Amino acid sequence: YRITPAKQAQLLAEIAPLCHWVKKADALQLPERILTTRHVRLSDSEWQAYETLRQQLVVEFATETITAELALTKLLRLRQLSSGFLYRQTIRHHTGTSRLAVLQETLEELGEQPVIIWCQFQEEIEQIAARLGEQAVTLYAKTPDRAESLRRFGQDARYLIAHPRSAAHGLTLTQASTCLWYSLDWSLEAYTQANDRIHRIGQTRSCLYVHLIG
Repeated sequence: YRITPAKQAQLLAEIAPLCHWVKKADALQLPERILTTRHVRLSDSEWQAYETLRQQLVVEFATETITAELALTKLLRLRQLSSGFLYRQTIRHHTGTSRLAVLQETLEELGEQPVIIWCQFQEEIEQIAARLGEQAVTLYAKTPDRAESLRRFGQDARYLIAHPRSAAHGLTLTQASTCLWYSLDWSLEAYTQANDRIHRIGQTRSCLYVHLIG
């Protein structure tokens, strides 16, 4: 089976009595999107751990040796190392805070406005939350009160630190017009849905998306 324009037209004709299909760009008049990238230069210790694992599939710490024999596992570990840590189950090893420093610099440049910070890993969310303190609320698997975090965001909390799978569908977060991707999600669909939390009906400002790339 292949998807073709003719088969798409046939499908739309079949469902026409029940529903109407239209592209978001054709149906809504929304502000522009601006995408930008901030590069993170890894420290010597971060880069050494990253390159060792990339080339040798193993990295040694004082208390543990971690291997990455499978391609997917290797990619997962390298993504963690680009954020300055590596963990397996409950054991966590830290190699630096370069990405966290660039995040703080970027937030200072953005000034006093609500910002959503998207993260892929629990360790990242907890590190950022510890750094930002009372200015931030979280939205991920361990958030004790999801509704309270959403209520506070944009009022007494300037930052929402969230995992895309916890906040990418059904939420309207137009109190913010800026998203900062601390680390990217595996899924394009989750990435797109997360970006749409601020780019939807009710948004009156241009939407800025900042990507931190190590």
